[in-house]
Amino acid sequence: MPNTFIKATKVVSAGLGALARDVVLPNLVWTNAGGDFAGAAGDTISIRIPQYRNAQVRDLRAGTPISGQTGAETKVDVTLEHDVYDFVPITDEEMELDIADFGEQILGPVMAAVVRGIEDELIDVITGADYALTQDFSKTKPLDSVLGARKKLNDCNAPQGSRVLAVGSTIEQYILKDLAGRENGSALTETALTEATIALNYGGFRVVLCNGLSPDEAVAFHRSAFVLSTRAPRVPDGATWGSAQSAGGFSLRVIKDYDPANVTDRCIANCWIGANVVKDAGDLNDDGQFVPSDGNDSGAPILVRAVKLSIPGGS
Repeated sequence: MPNTFIKATKVVSAGLGALARDVVLPNLVWTNAGGDFAGAAGDTISIRIPQYRNAQVRDLRAGTPISGQTGAETKVDVTLEHDVYDFVPITDEEMELDIADFGEQILGPVMAAVVRGIEDELIDVITGADYALTQDFSKTKPLDSVLGARKKLNDCNAPQGSRVLAVGSTIEQYILKDLAGRENGSALTETALTEATIALNYGGFRVVLCNGLSPDEAVAFHRSAFVLSTRAPRVPDGATWGSAQSAGGFSLRVIKDYDPANVTDRCIANCWIGANVVKDAGDLNDDGQFVPSDGNDSGAPILVRAVKLSIPGGS
């Protein structure tokens, strides 16, 4: 099926954006945390998470011998397992007669599609995670709900800085109503992330709208709760033209060449991606506090760097 391009006596390009979701989540998680995938078995690298240790105490002059204690490091594996791409065939007639600006009409939309695809992959990991911490979201007392999520992260010793509350559209409405009438903060540079930011500090979180989440769900997390790694493949030797292009903070491979069998040009953008959740070895005690493993526990690590919030019964 051929592409559809607007043909008119004269088309004036106005600043009207396409209906496209702003991409924000990849800028809020632990991205490209290190490691070289080249030569890695199974295209997987392991990122070491330092062990958490507690000091011991003994009485002075008591002659009590000191005792050692074992420790346990954990790791998070990141595997490049998906190739996120967009591909558009372009006929000779379209290239010659219909396309006035290749960058604007073809290259830009193709790269934007790949960037949204990267966020979609990350959202799948976030929404599919097994959360040890959950919190009901109250329509009438949204701040209390957010503070409840904050307390749970505090009890698990999550770092105070770089905390984010990513919200769906319905939860955004309730938070905006709660914020109505409050004094506005300083102006921000206009980017996709800052445009999506509802509040810079709401209960200790930067609140960001993420339309990729379900409307009645939100996730409160520290940046280190999720890890995302991407890599732009090399340009193959047989490509007529190709280069690494930057879009949405990511490096993408873009190729344009000719397919003589179908008499079409081809424009392809792609990026390899891997994402995972970061889990810590330990358990929650009866007070909801995270107790790190001493190295002798056999339990599986759990996700305690993020809290999933949802409206009971939906929106």
